[in-house]
Amino acid sequence: MSKVKEIKVTAKEWFDEVNGNSYFSAIIEVEFKDHSRKKFKIPFQYGYGTQYEYAAFQKLINEGILNKNCGWETSLSKNCRKNNIKLSRKIIKDCTKKEVKELAN
Repeated sequence: MSKVKEIKVTAKEWFDEVNGNSYFSAIIEVEFKDHSRKKFKIPFQYGYGTQYEYAAFQKLINEGILNKNCGWETSLSKNCRKNNIKLSRKIIKDCTKKEVKELAN
């Protein structure tokens, strides 16, 4: 049984128009069933679309918060659904490079 009650992922994205690449950073907030909380940061890195969700999932696995189960629950959203964890996620696009870097500092 999961000890996690809720996971919130907030990301910011910057598009480098000169080179045509997107970058993001993110903050992950985890609330446990005992009402304790932890925050994790995903630093500035290359990626676009939902890459921030995959990075968040990997970070939570590496921190021992989630287990990468075999089978169909191999993404953050599927893992949360399977384990009855409330998940909210959002990405704020069109940020400046500075805003994206500052989010996870």
